[in-house]
Amino acid sequence: MKESFDEPRFLALLNLAGPETGHELLLRLDEDLSRVAAALAKAAIGPDRLALREQSHVLLAISGTVGADGLYVLAERLNRLVRALEPAPVSDVLAEIAVLLDQLIARVRSAQKDHAAQP
Repeated sequence: MKESFDEPRFLALLNLAGPETGHELLLRLDEDLSRVAAALAKAAIGPDRLALREQSHVLLAISGTVGADGLYVLAERLNRLVRALEPAPVSDVLAEIAVLLDQLIARVRSAQKDHAAQP
């Protein structure tokens, strides 16, 4: 799945936060997204369905807020799969999430550099 990133929504969020809070927001996004990526990778080994479900909720909240629409759709799919009565394979959706999550982390880190360069 190709990411459908809403750049104007992301920039509006940063503008709304302002310079100081925007810097803090970007730091927290980087930390939270990196933590989700690590937790998903670890939970996929089991698979630990409870951990996958918890991380899907975090991912839904963050991706919906920052405009990572493709990631949001995948997080919804993951959540449905891990809540299903009959266990369904999640490896494919986790692989897609990993790609888009890496892209989002890279975008946040790029914004951190841009933000730091502003006077």
